[in-house]
Amino acid sequence: MKKSVKKMLGSLLLTVILITAMLPAYPETAEAATNPGYKIFSFQYGDWGEPEKVKIYEKYYWNDSSSIYCASTQDGEGKVIATAPDGYMIDDCFITNGSRIYYDVKPTDYSKEETVFYYVPNSGKTKPVKIKSVKSNSWLASYYSSNGNLYTYKYNSSAEAYQLYSLNVKTKQYKRVNSNFRVIGATGGSRYIYGASNRFEDGLKIYDAKAGKLIRKIKPEASKDPDSHFGTNNIVQAMVSNGKLYYLELGYYERIVFETSLSGKTTPKVLFRECTGDSFMLANGKFYYCDSNGDFFTFDLKTKETKPSSMDAYDEIEKSRVFN
Repeated sequence: MKKSVKKMLGSLLLTVILITAMLPAYPETAEAATNPGYKIFSFQYGDWGEPEKVKIYEKYYWNDSSSIYCASTQDGEGKVIATAPDGYMIDDCFITNGSRIYYDVKPTDYSKEETVFYYVPNSGKTKPVKIKSVKSNSWLASYYSSNGNLYTYKYNSSAEAYQLYSLNVKTKQYKRVNSNFRVIGATGGSRYIYGASNRFEDGLKIYDAKAGKLIRKIKPEASKDPDSHFGTNNIVQAMVSNGKLYYLELGYYERIVFETSLSGKTTPKVLFRECTGDSFMLANGKFYYCDSNGDFFTFDLKTKETKPSSMDAYDEIEKSRVFN
C-alpha cells in the first residue's frame, strides 16, 4: 500500500523539470561544473516494489523509502547519503546535478498533509540540510540557480486548482508565484517552467523564473469537430530537447506535436500528427509513442522519419524517468 501511494503521488511528476543550480553552501565538485546541470529524476522500483538503481552523471542512485543510496558502480554496495526522519518517507522524485541532491519527505501517515524539503551532497559526508516544511502535499518541479529558487507545485482544494510556488533555498522564503498552474513539462536547463491551468483546454502556460512571472500562453488549435463536446484541443505534455520546446496537443480525432522556442516566442509549427495515445517519451532525439492500435513507433527529430519500434523500447525510456 505504501509503495502504491508513493507511485500515485510520483505519477503527478511525469512532467518533470531540467534546471541549473544556485551557489551552494556545500562546494560543488568538478564533475558538477562539467555536467549539463540539474535535472529532475524519479527513483525506480521493480515489479515487487524493490528499489532499482538509476544511473545519473556516472553515479547510481536508489531509494528504499527510508534512505537514499549512491554508488560509483552498478554493482557497488552504495553509501547512505540521506535518511528520512522517523514517521516520514522519501518521495520518489529528486533533483540533482551529480553533486548535490534536492529531495523531499512526506509523512508515512497519509492523512497528514506535509512536505519537508532538503538538500545534501552525494558524497554522504555531510548531513542533509532542511530547507523548509510546508503544510501541504507539494511536489518538486524545478531549481533555477540564478535566483536560488526551488520551484514546487501543489493542489489547492479550496481554489480547485494547482498552484506554483517558489522556495528560496537560502532565505527560506516560500511564496505562491502563480495561482493556477499545473506543471506539465521539463525546462531543459533553461529558466522556463511549462504548465497548464486547471482547465487543460486553456492551453500551455510558460513561467519565466528569471523574470519572475508568466510570460506567455499558447492556445491549442480549435477542435477538428466544432460541434463536439470536447470544445477545443487540450495541451497536456511539454518536452524539451536540443534547445527546442515540443508539446503534445490532444484533439478529437488526432494527437499533434508542435515545435517552438523554449520561451514560446516563435510561432509554433506542427511537427507531426498521429492517431496516438495520450503520452509521448522524448529521448535521444526521438519521440517514442504508441498509436491507437497499440503499435509502437519512433519519430526522429532530425530526419523527420517515423519507424516501427517496440513496447520494450518505450518501457526502457519510460523506466529511466529522465526527461530532456
